[in-house]
Amino acid sequence: MLCAAKTWALMKRLEGLLASCDHRMLRYKSRVRWQDSITNEEVKRRCGVKNLEHRLTKMRLRWFGHREQDAGSGR
Repeated sequence: MLCAAKTWALMKRLEGLLASCDHRMLRYKSRVRWQDSITNEEVKRRCGVKNLEHRLTKMRLRWFGHREQDAGSGR
């Protein structure tokens, strides 16, 4: 779902939609229904996943590091 997300310029609305989709996918993956009264935080903990904002920030910083390294080498 986050393929090429490192270059996205996200607005709060889009970020919320992505988080919602992420929660649904994690619930599906772990076979947790919303009727089970399990929070999204608990589902993320069970799946061993950080929150979406943390993952996006990590991807962007990694991408930025590669870009800086390329710029420093004269490319």
